Amino acid sequence: MAVADEETSRYRRGLSARFLALASTFGLQVLQVPILLGVFGAEAYGNYLALIAIPVMFTLFDGGLLGASSTRLLQLVAQGDLNEASRVSRAVVTVIMAVSGLLALAVLVVSFVVLTPLTNYDTGDPANIIFFIYSLYATLNLITGVIEGALRAAGHYPFGWLYLALMRTGEFALAAASLLVSPSLVTFVSVLLVSRLVGLVFMYRAARRRAPWFDLHVTRRIGTAFHGIRTSMVGTFAQQLSIAALLQGTVIIVSASLGPTAVVALTATRTMVNALRMVADTIMNARMPSLTHYSARGDGSAAKAAFQRAVRHVAILMTAGAIGLLFLGQPILRIWTHDTVGDDRALLVWYIVAVLVEVGWLCAISWPMAHNRHFVSTSIYTGATASALLAIWIVMPQPVATVPMVQAGVMTLGLLVCLAHLRRAKIGVPTTSPVTDAVP
Repeated sequence: MAVADEETSRYRRGLSARFLALASTFGLQVLQVPILLGVFGAEAYGNYLALIAIPVMFTLFDGGLLGASSTRLLQLVAQGDLNEASRVSRAVVTVIMAVSGLLALAVLVVSFVVLTPLTNYDTGDPANIIFFIYSLYATLNLITGVIEGALRAAGHYPFGWLYLALMRTGEFALAAASLLVSPSLVTFVSVLLVSRLVGLVFMYRAARRRAPWFDLHVTRRIGTAFHGIRTSMVGTFAQQLSIAALLQGTVIIVSASLGPTAVVALTATRTMVNALRMVADTIMNARMPSLTHYSARGDGSAAKAAFQRAVRHVAILMTAGAIGLLFLGQPILRIWTHDTVGDDRALLVWYIVAVLVEVGWLCAISWPMAHNRHFVSTSIYTGATASALLAIWIVMPQPVATVPMVQAGVMTLGLLVCLAHLRRAKIGVPTTSPVTDAVP
């Protein structure tokens, strides 16, 4: 089979796996609420969500290393340099293991020094034990990311994404089933932890078979393993923090300016419309390994063509989705929120515009990220999100629809600056920038 045909097959399988992962994530979020509410009640479930709010962000503690290093590994494997790939992967394992150890130590102190005085939940479950177990479970996500990166580099990313989706589904299914035997939050999070450990063992064995150069051995010889990707790590980390800051920052500003009712309208509308971005993210992330592979082998034309096809697919789906939400968004919101939200037409329209701008950013940044040359692009994105938050803070209090309107305006200006930079930089292709050619 030709290289192009093989990459196309991988892309299609990877896209299917990414959409399955997206569906499983959405389905688990939908199922968790009624199950845990029904077993423990609103107060205990609310306390549980507050307790795990910090651990769920542990994936940010890699500092952008996993994203940048997985792209570097893919480049090395595509070029046939398996010895260097092994050296880089062991350096990544060493750093991630060290970070995981420090997190575990911090969790131990917080669980048994800070949280010990907290009153037990109505269920009789001690808060510190729940926090400790769930934090260990969340820490394992860093190890999961290391293994997934190796599978991605070896060209088995469809398998890696499919395995992760099935593993998360199985974890939740077992944890939910355990509540029939022991209706306890400690039991619930303990089953999550044990299931993840078992799943990681099998995932590691599968990775070893598919990527023999990869293992979980640590090394003292980190040396220059991260040479050339340090700025990419910073860029990835900055982008992740910017997305979180934009999401949470707007909520804080609206809450302080307009009150909780406006926050409900804002978050409900944004959550619904953000489904468009999730679809675009799924498509572009499924295509990025192919872009890296083609470029690493010097086939810039194939990389450009693959990128443009992905952007066209995104453009078609975003146009259809936006039109659908314009007509059906308000009825959906009324049904979903029991008539609490759905009367603000301007809020819906402007959030559709704001999310489409975010999709434009997603497509634009995907190209330099596939080459680990995204520091400038993500720096512009960080500056744009900070400017958007500042502008929203300055103009408030205004009607809640002002938030996505200002966000869309500022982020559009930033996107134009980013596209101008990409055209000058000509990353990956010596004569043209596929981003400015392909992004609508």
